[in-house]
Amino acid sequence: MKSKITFFLLISIFLFSCSKEKTKEKVSLFSGIENNPREKAIITGKIKNHDLYPHVNLLEVKLIDFDGAETVYSSPFGEEGVFYFEIYPFTIREVSFYPIEDRIVISPGDSLYIEKDLNDIAKTTFSGTSGELNNAISEFRSQYLGRYSEPYQLS
Repeated sequence: MKSKITFFLLISIFLFSCSKEKTKEKVSLFSGIENNPREKAIITGKIKNHDLYPHVNLLEVKLIDFDGAETVYSSPFGEEGVFYFEIYPFTIREVSFYPIEDRIVISPGDSLYIEKDLNDIAKTTFSGTSGELNNAISEFRSQYLGRYSEPYQLS
């Protein structure tokens, strides 16, 4: 009987120490986040034939958090139609790129070049780190441009 109690006591101590170690690992994974600055992502590009829409002279990138908070970055573009953004996403993100694309995908450390000709509003060309993925998304979306031209809102 004494050996069974000792056995159960040893197993309990072992299990408690294993769960305690896992807790330490979880804490250590997130403990340095405040000290590590996020890696920036650069979005740059050119808008061609922007004189067709003279009221559009400002582009916005919107990052929406899970709690609904919105971070907005804006960039004007002049005669040449060149724009530039430096954003700091925490992880791979789907962001709004208003009024050019409803959604684009960007990750920390990405460098994305976007070219848009307003003569062909359904086509946007992406190159750079996540260019291939964004080209596929844009091509798919352009098939349904008339049907899904308005940004969607979650209730």
